Amino acid sequence: MKDNNKLPKGWEVKKLGEILDFKNGINFTKEQRGDTVGILTLDVKNMYSKGLEVTTDRLYRVNKTIKEEYLLKNNDILFVRSSVKKEGVGWPCYFEEQSEPISFCGFIIRGRPKLEFNPEFLTYILRCGTLRRNLIARSSQATITNINQNSLSKINVPLPPLLEQKRITQKLDNLFQRIDKAVSLVKTNIEAIPTLKASILDKAFKGQLFGGVAIGKNGLPEGWAINQLTSVVDFIGGSQPPKSVFSQDQKKDYVRLIQIRDYKSNKYVVYIPKERTKKFCKVNDVMIGRYGPPVFQILRGLEGAYNVALMKATPKTDEIDNNYLFWFLKNPSIQNYIIGISQRAAGQSGVNKKALEAYEINLPPLPAQKRITKKIDNLFQRLDQTKTEYQQKLNSLEALRSSILDQAFKGKL
Repeated sequence: MKDNNKLPKGWEVKKLGEILDFKNGINFTKEQRGDTVGILTLDVKNMYSKGLEVTTDRLYRVNKTIKEEYLLKNNDILFVRSSVKKEGVGWPCYFEEQSEPISFCGFIIRGRPKLEFNPEFLTYILRCGTLRRNLIARSSQATITNINQNSLSKINVPLPPLLEQKRITQKLDNLFQRIDKAVSLVKTNIEAIPTLKASILDKAFKGQLFGGVAIGKNGLPEGWAINQLTSVVDFIGGSQPPKSVFSQDQKKDYVRLIQIRDYKSNKYVVYIPKERTKKFCKVNDVMIGRYGPPVFQILRGLEGAYNVALMKATPKTDEIDNNYLFWFLKNPSIQNYIIGISQRAAGQSGVNKKALEAYEINLPPLPAQKRITKKIDNLFQRLDQTKTEYQQKLNSLEALRSSILDQAFKGKL
């Protein structure tokens, strides 16, 4: 990008400091910030818009005297000065003048045009992967990541003539509009997957997963029984050894103490003496998260002792398949029922056990249970694979967007 010879005729490379005059935003106290009195002020949250233009929704007001130089003007380019996430620092947007004066907070740097350019074009180019990497590399990181005016001013920017800027911007708008539509469609398909899974489970435990089944007097397929859940399943609470016996290392006669969070991450693994508990679970045992949010998580996959925030669901009879029980408890019907009652119960912060006692389970013969769970496993596996493929499509679309930007600002679009 530094070599003008690699750019089309008429293009030139300029330092960002030659294009924009920078200024940090205003600082203010908590007492000066409000909703009714003072000057409208942009916050960092307004910077992360999907479009090129900064959003002016939900602005707050700052009640202090603000100099004219801190009021935004048409075509100002704004940059995130401070970001919790490194990839957010220096993110650019352009500003379109509003009916009421607007200022900007101290976590934003304003760039005011020194020469004529297309603001949409410049915002596009500043979001280009090459320039973003260059800009982020110039940032400093402590608790949050920061960029200063000096670092911004040294960024090299390729600028074509104004008419070419307009042409490139229009082409990018058209291409990105098509990409956005494709992204929206893929995201809609991904969002539909949980609903499809819920529908599968709902049909499965009503005996509707397979066709051609004779229906009995109870409204379920012949051979199915309706049982009170706690009459056929035990729900066994965990234990809570004192933290004084916790160990980060696995020692002889120690066992892993499993907590709800461990089903998502191995970041906080702890071990306890085996003698300090009598509550153990195996990999295939059905475990329930008693507390939330969300309450009533249905879990499995770990072996060890389990703490008081978990309980184990254990069939009382060999006529219940453990996998069938697992999927039954994940069924939206019982999930909504238990979660709803647990949230309404006075002083109840977790699963309401009385709600479990009142719930009924539809129980087919054991061979039918195995057939049902095999079907669920297969369907869910296919849906998970579909979700992975959709995610890959999203990644490809975003990669295409980045590639188009890079090509555009090399003069190859």
